[in-house]
Amino acid sequence: MPGIETDQFLDVVVSVRKAYPMMGSFDYLFDDDCPRKFELLQRLTRGDRVMVRGGQYVANHVVYRETGAAAFVLPAQTYEPGIENVLVEANVPWAHANTNWSIVDEEIRACREPEQLVGIIKPRRGAAKMDLAMLIEAHLWAAADATSKVLPLTVPYYVKPIHGDQVKDDGTYDSNCGVAGGFQGGVPTGYSDVAGIDPGAYVQGTGWDDNTYRRWRNYNWQWSNSSGLYTDTDEDRMGFAFDYMGFESPPMVNEIDTPAFQDTRMYTNRVTKQSMERRAKQQNDQVGFDLAHYQNHTLFRGLPLIWQNRLDTYDAARGYYPTYMLRWNFGGMAVRQGHVFVERTFGGDKYLPDVTTTHLDITYQMWCHNRQLFGAVGSYVAST
Repeated sequence: MPGIETDQFLDVVVSVRKAYPMMGSFDYLFDDDCPRKFELLQRLTRGDRVMVRGGQYVANHVVYRETGAAAFVLPAQTYEPGIENVLVEANVPWAHANTNWSIVDEEIRACREPEQLVGIIKPRRGAAKMDLAMLIEAHLWAAADATSKVLPLTVPYYVKPIHGDQVKDDGTYDSNCGVAGGFQGGVPTGYSDVAGIDPGAYVQGTGWDDNTYRRWRNYNWQWSNSSGLYTDTDEDRMGFAFDYMGFESPPMVNEIDTPAFQDTRMYTNRVTKQSMERRAKQQNDQVGFDLAHYQNHTLFRGLPLIWQNRLDTYDAARGYYPTYMLRWNFGGMAVRQGHVFVERTFGGDKYLPDVTTTHLDITYQMWCHNRQLFGAVGSYVAST
């Protein structure tokens, strides 16, 4: 009898898969026909931002200080040269994600010929890969969970808000710490380090206990009120963060997606965004304000404010009503060599004898090679 025999079903699915190979990368997120926008994942995986690594964990070396050998000298002066260690290893564990799609024997029998299966398999397979991207994207705003052996690292892991102790001391024991802002983001709750590097712990009434890796602290500031409303004080503090982080404003608004500015973005919650929008409309025709309203977009110093619904929900890892300022070119994604969108197809078993299932797996982790320049966050955190 012509057509596909029952014992050929597994081979047929595998053959169709091989005839239409899946790209082993996130390039599909940048296709013109991509059904949705992946604001974080697209920036995290752009260009050479994806590192391919092997081994038991993701390792990357970062510069944590200068040599200290630079000096003004006299002619014919003698020197005492030496080798200074300026590198420290940052390392994070791998995370694994899986999705799958299946086809029932009856669907294969109805199609009869392998070519007819393409119309079923391609969209089902594509939807599974898109589902995997949605899982990763949604988790990137999640709180850092030190108890989990499964969940990957996130933006709040690397970009920590101000601590209640720092709010209370407000620069008394460290002039670089306080509510106005500074590079004072330490270790997330429950962890002993950040990617294997300990930036020190802030102790109330004393200050930092260790400044060896002080460059491994992110910038943060205290939002002026617990309601998330935008005030002149918040405008000043956002401006400080903008300057200290080395952000630059595009000369023209329509240049925000050019290579020089496409990786610099600001993310906020709905309450704060609406408050800023109202302020921008009120002052739109006035000169000299940091906030502006342009073609239905609210801009801070020429950069767009992007609403992220995950930031509407309170979490201690982010504080109340957070606003993030991120430079994606100082972060990225590491993927494990040989385990990027790996497909494996299995035939039916005694529980589902008429179902052929294909699993899609990826091993990856979010990474950051410069915490100071990667991101800043402003949110309200109560004093301890």
